[in-house]
Amino acid sequence: MTLAKRIGARVELAKLKISAPAALTAFFGYLYAGGSPLEAIPATLGAFLLATGSAAANHAQDREIDALMERTKSRPLPSGVVSVEEALLVSVFPVLAGSATLVFACGWIPYALGVGAILWYNGVYAALKRRTAYAAVPGAIVGAIPPAIGWTAAGGDPTAPGFVAMVVFFFLWQTPHFWILLMIRREDYRRAGLPSAADRSGVRALAFSSYVWIAATGAAGVGMAIFLGASLPWVVAVAVAALGALALSFGLVQSPHDRAALRLAFKSVNGFTLVCAAGVAAERAIDFYH
Repeated sequence: MTLAKRIGARVELAKLKISAPAALTAFFGYLYAGGSPLEAIPATLGAFLLATGSAAANHAQDREIDALMERTKSRPLPSGVVSVEEALLVSVFPVLAGSATLVFACGWIPYALGVGAILWYNGVYAALKRRTAYAAVPGAIVGAIPPAIGWTAAGGDPTAPGFVAMVVFFFLWQTPHFWILLMIRREDYRRAGLPSAADRSGVRALAFSSYVWIAATGAAGVGMAIFLGASLPWVVAVAVAALGALALSFGLVQSPHDRAALRLAFKSVNGFTLVCAAGVAAERAIDFYH
């Protein structure tokens, strides 16, 4: 195996598709609290490092499951490119570096939140998903923690209505995201022997539940924009985007077995989340410099 492939396999341990968005939401959280974009770098970096370390450890935890799923069987551990010991070793450095960054540059509360996210993801959620078909709901807590890290690192009040609205928004989004992905790849989950909400509740019921969660995410996005002090035009824009996401996701209810409808709903809820979160953050950044 070439050096480039070996390096690539170790980079893959970081699960950048998960770690990078986690860091981005920490950045957003910092801006939501009224902080400077430049001063948000330590909180963003700390959240990113902790997420990559947690992801590397999760590769070791899920190696047997990953080997059974078509989507994940070529990952570094199932393919034999990286050993369990190496994956765990790789996870240690970013966790230590991220912890040090948060403690010394951001404070004890952001650090405690970061450690809590690791314990919840690698401890609680990793165990729950093997035992219950509905682990995605408590697992969604992890995704609400990075923006909380950013908020508290900026000195934001964790009892403020804006903080609560932000946490609720980032919590709600993840459940339909996961459930729609599950419906698209339900055969993979069956092969791995994982409890599946699609099998437990039925695809049609799960699709309807996902649509309700998308509606709740849209409402939470509007609420977040309001409580974070977004301008009226932007609040209206978020509301319109939420209605658009609902309209594009209606195929979940009409044709829950149609993969094209599932993929469109998946892109719609993720697109709305990104537009809402980034737009509110951008407006806060513009207000900061004005």
